[in-house]
Amino acid sequence: MDKQSALAVTALWIYNIAGFATFAYLTAMDAADLNAWNWIVIIPVNIFLGTIWPLYWAILHWLF
Repeated sequence: MDKQSALAVTALWIYNIAGFATFAYLTAMDAADLNAWNWIVIIPVNIFLGTIWPLYWAILHWLF
């Protein structure tokens, strides 16, 4: 494996770990609101925001 592909694999791992950390953070913040009805909405939204975490955090810090 050359340096460029090793760097790409490392960047992908970091991106995925940060995405999972964002999902875990958002789910923990919403834990008090989770019940049998709204988990159907909150969990997919948290998955989506965890997937686009760079945009989520950039917009969050830009607006607030």
